[in-house]
Amino acid sequence: MDIIKLTVGEMEENCYIITGPGDTAIVIDPGAAAELIAGELDGRKLSLRKILLTHGHFDHIGAAQWLREHYYAPVYVGGEDEEMLSDRKKSGADMLPYAPFHPVEADARLKDGDVICEGSMKIKVISTPGHSKGSVCYMVEDCIFTGDTLFKGSVGRTDLYGGDPKTLAESLKKLTDLQEEYRLFCGHGEDTTLSEEKRSNPFLLYVMK
Repeated sequence: MDIIKLTVGEMEENCYIITGPGDTAIVIDPGAAAELIAGELDGRKLSLRKILLTHGHFDHIGAAQWLREHYYAPVYVGGEDEEMLSDRKKSGADMLPYAPFHPVEADARLKDGDVICEGSMKIKVISTPGHSKGSVCYMVEDCIFTGDTLFKGSVGRTDLYGGDPKTLAESLKKLTDLQEEYRLFCGHGEDTTLSEEKRSNPFLLYVMK
């Protein structure tokens, strides 16, 4: 498995392309720059099979519908966030009132423990609400794509629609309870590891008390 990271849009959101067996690919959080993402896929002769959203905020979904229609690839999202995908206000797009909003249609609604299969690749869904009601993380081998639940040295905000600090704390505790080592690929900023965040992230240190 290879991971291609693209930072897109005004919010500098991280979009990830995961390459699977053969020429297959999965895109996580295509927040903007649909043609840039398509250029990476086509330039590498990859076949996009699935689009996975960690949550429904505008900066993570902006290119999803274009890719869905262009590649006939289904869109997956945590069930509680489906309502955000077509609602400018709930998605947080009103923060940039001058920017266009690109709604997307979901093809599959996810819940905790679901497993998404693509060839030999298995992607486990971890429900991590708090940043939004339906936020999820995706675990693939020794990697976790955390969206805006967890960042290097920080966590996602909880003051937007569906956010709740107590619920986020419970989700963070769920992640700290994982015993194995994982590489973390975050929705914004740098990559990190679970052990590093357990050691130094003040928000994780708080929930582990």
